[in-house]
Parts: sequence; C-alpha cells; structure tokens
Amino acid sequence: MNAITLAQPRAVVHRTRGNAHGPITRLLSPGRLGRKLKPFVFLDWFDLDLSGGHQGFGLHPHSGIATFTWLIEGEAAYEDTTGARGVLPAELELAPAESVYLAPERIPQAGPAKVLLGEYGGGKSPVPSPAGVSYLAVSLKDGERWTFEPPAGHEVAWTALNAGALRVAGEAAPLTAGELAAFAESGEPIEFIADGDAAFVLGSSPRHPHELATGYYSVHTSPEALAAGEAEIARIGERLRELGRLQA
Repeated sequence: MNAITLAQPRAVVHRTRGNAHGPITRLLSPGRLGRKLKPFVFLDWFDLDLSGGHQGFGLHPHSGIATFTWLIEGEAAYEDTTGARGVLPAELELAPAESVYLAPERIPQAGPAKVLLGEYGGGKSPVPSPAGVSYLAVSLKDGERWTFEPPAGHEVAWTALNAGALRVAGEAAPLTAGELAAFAESGEPIEFIADGDAAFVLGSSPRHPHELATGYYSVHTSPEALAAGEAEIARIGERLRELGRLQA
C-alpha cells in the first residue's frame, strides 16, 4: 500500500455518516454542519429500488436553494413545477425557478473527475450555478492517487464517498462508503488514494458571507427573504391544489 506524503496535509475536521430514514440518508443539513460548509447546506444519499412499480417522491416544496441530483446508477423519471419532465447567493434566492436536465455524456471530464457544477481542471459544467462553486464526481481505480487542487479563493471543501474506501493524506483511518468528511478551511490541496475502486463527490467554494435563516422547507440569507420564500411556496401549493395536483 503506497504512502501519501504532502508537505502540509489538509486536516479532516469532521466525519459523519449522517442520519438515515428508510432509503434516505441525510449527510449534510443546515442545522448540522451546513453552517460550516455553506453554501452547501444539504446532501442526501438515496438508495431507492423503484422496480415493481414502487413510487419515488411526490411534489414537495423548497425555496432559497438550488438542488442538484447526480444519478449514479439506474434511470429515473422527473417532473417539476416549471413544467420540465423526462443557488444560495442573496441576489438569486428568490429568483424564478429554473430547471436543467442533462444526460451523463454532457458532463465534462477533468482527469478522473466529472465537473457537475462550476469549473475544474479546464472543464466547465453546462449547468448554471453561482460563481465560485465547484462540485465534482470522482472515480478512482484501486491504488490510484489523485490530488484536488482548489480553485483560487476556495477555502471550503468536503467529500462524501459512495463506493469503496479512500485514504486522505494526513488521516490515519480511511474514509469508507457512506461517510462524509469536512476539511479545514484553507486553500491547500487534498490528496486521495483509493483502497479498492472508489467513487465520491467533492464540493468546494469560497467562504459564504451570509448567515442562514431556515424554515421547514427553505434556506435563506435573512428572515425577510425566508418569509417571502415561504409565501411563494404557499402560493404555488394553492395553485397546484386548484389543478388537482396536490391533496387539500
């Protein structure tokens, strides 16, 4: 097993397996770790078997956040309130809803990393996202080594492993599937080596300048924006009930 050596390894400051509820594990939420890793405020892992006519999730509301779903395996049908089927900055949190759905082959690659959001290694995601946010999906073969070089100004970083095991420079115990790790705030690189084939996502960004105002469905940057967002949820809900899309 090869050793990892970095001049100044970037420390893991928090590790968690989140909270599971049936097929859903919430690894990151605004009340737990999200205030340290913002603008990343939610991370859910879904282990769903939709075979045999089983249903997924019905329409449900959010405001003040942009959601990104990375389908690791299988297929899924989707629909949202913009009519599509098949961003936390203050200036965007109350903007009209926007949807983008892409086939996997349209996601750019930078070495072993798929650039899901933002830019990395010369690759730029076609998905609109706030400036300064990068979100990668990385696959490494057994023994393969990869160093994440944060873009300029990125001091927030975390990773979550969905398959295999992964050693991080400076850490005694490897990360294993289902685990999220938050790194110390800095611009230093992070070096990984796979123990067996490994797959993980990694998010990075500059420090987020806003506090979080949270509701049951929403995350905003002020109580006033939260109230406006939840009022819009109520308006959309009433309209969907009129159309027979939601139960009263």
